[in-house]
Amino acid sequence: GEPTDAPGWTYYPFASPLLATLDRMPFPSPDSIPVIAWLGLLDDRKQPEVFVRAIARVAAEGHAVRGVMGGAGPRLDEMRALARELDAPVDLLGQTDPAALLQRAWALALFSHSEGTPLAVMEAMWTGRSVIASPLPGNRHMIGDTGVLAARVDDATNAIRALVVDHAAAARRGAAAAVRVRTLVTAETPWPELEASYRA
Repeated sequence: GEPTDAPGWTYYPFASPLLATLDRMPFPSPDSIPVIAWLGLLDDRKQPEVFVRAIARVAAEGHAVRGVMGGAGPRLDEMRALARELDAPVDLLGQTDPAALLQRAWALALFSHSEGTPLAVMEAMWTGRSVIASPLPGNRHMIGDTGVLAARVDDATNAIRALVVDHAAAARRGAAAAVRVRTLVTAETPWPELEASYRA
């Protein structure tokens, strides 16, 4: 579900089951090529073309950047073709280990046009990576001021560019994301909170 101001409702995001096996990760070194990660189904709802186009634009400006997409789906072949067409430095890995991908990443990007609270957003923040994501209620609630909300290719391009040219800022945002997500969820959320509500 999504956060709501409707009276009588309380919002408890469902924590990713992976949080119990993840922890903060060292941030990639300043001399590494900036990797922007994508974790999600490659379908119409997730709008993976926004990611590919934004990475292509940042690279075309002469900035070092690499997009790495973890996930499969009906648009996988289409995204491979789009990356070739735009000469975008994007690797499409199919199904992959999120922890291994996040270890390399400077940030996570996700541009869905509808979501509850994406598990990949929590996972990235939990490991110390900031998030660039569409301005949906669940993303806004989880990310706060530790990341950037962006829906269109232009906004996504600006957000990615700002990260890849400033390693220190990217690392600071990642550290802030790790702190924020731990104030909002635990590895067991929402079960203890639900039990407390029912008992109350």
